[in-house]
Amino acid sequence: MQAMSVPIAGVFADRSRRVIALTALIALLSLADLFMTLTFLRTVGMSEANPVARMVMSYGSPTYLVVWKLASIAVASTVFWLARRRRLAEAGCWVCVAVLVWLTVRWIHYSQEVETATPLIHVLASGECPTWVTMAD
Repeated sequence: MQAMSVPIAGVFADRSRRVIALTALIALLSLADLFMTLTFLRTVGMSEANPVARMVMSYGSPTYLVVWKLASIAVASTVFWLARRRRLAEAGCWVCVAVLVWLTVRWIHYSQEVETATPLIHVLASGECPTWVTMAD
């Protein structure tokens, strides 16, 4: 028996499959964001613009941050899964992917600039900047 070959474009012709694939990409990009966040929190610190994330980080527990991030991913994935056949779910997925790709690009730039920004980071870390957060191991 010969295996059927399905072109890649054919696999993603169905909205439900596109939403599932986009949801998987959202989860992967979110996990990459979590990894980078933990990396910088445990080393030089970072500025966090998201007030909810900043509040979770204020407890100083990497475990709380990981649980919060995983719960966020799970809730979003569940919502997209349940609505996967709807046009609005696909649009929402594309928006989330766009935001997370933008965030990933920002992380890349941040990582590249950290060395040159070290003096500024020391000033922020020692000052009273309300958005600057660090976390011990």
